[in-house]
Amino acid sequence: MVTQRIYRSIPFQFCLVIAVLWAFHLLSPLLIDHYQISLQVNKKNAPIFGGPDRDLNRWIVLPIIVFALYFYLISVMLKAELVIPTPVILAVAMGLKIAIDVSITMINGQFLPPITEHGVAQYLTDVPKFDSLGDILRNYTAKANQLTTHAGTHPPGPVLTLWLATKYFGYDRLTKAFLIIFTAPVSLIPIYLLARQIFDRRFIC
Repeated sequence: MVTQRIYRSIPFQFCLVIAVLWAFHLLSPLLIDHYQISLQVNKKNAPIFGGPDRDLNRWIVLPIIVFALYFYLISVMLKAELVIPTPVILAVAMGLKIAIDVSITMINGQFLPPITEHGVAQYLTDVPKFDSLGDILRNYTAKANQLTTHAGTHPPGPVLTLWLATKYFGYDRLTKAFLIIFTAPVSLIPIYLLARQIFDRRFIC
C-alpha cells in the first residue's frame, strides 16, 4: 500500500521522468559515437540542440506570475467541496496552457521568438518543398534527405499540418505561432477524458 502511494505520487513521477531524461542525456553522446549517427547536435548537449541561455530580464516575471496562478487555481480545484463541471476544468486548463505558452514566448521581449533554424522552425522551412498533400504523402520518404533534421527524421505529421495551415492562413511565422498556441490546448480534452476513466478527479487535477 505504501509502495503504491509512492509510485502514484506526483513528486515520484516527476523525479522518474527527470531521471529518464537525464540518463538519455548521458547516453546520447555514447550512442552517437558508437553508431556514427550524423545529427546537427552538439554531443555535449545531446539530445537537445544547445545549452540553456541564462538571460534574465524583466519579462521573466510574466511566466512566474502565470505559473503562480496555475498552482493557485489547481489548489482551489483540489480543495473544492462541490464537484466542478468538466467544461469548467477543461476551460481553465486550456486557458492556462495558452497563458503559459504566450508568457514563456514573451521572455524574449517579443511575441515571436528570434528567428532560429531549430525546432518547429525547421518544419516550416520544409513546407515549400512540397506542392500538395498528395506530394507529402507520396514522396515524403523519397525527399527525406532534402529535408531539415527534424522533418527528415520524423513522420510527416508536422509538415503536413503546417502545409495546410500556411495554405489557408499564409506562409508566416505568426501562422505557425498561433497554430501551436491554439491547437496544443485542444489535446488536453482527450487526455483529460481518458485520464478520468483511469484515475479519480483529484489525481487528474
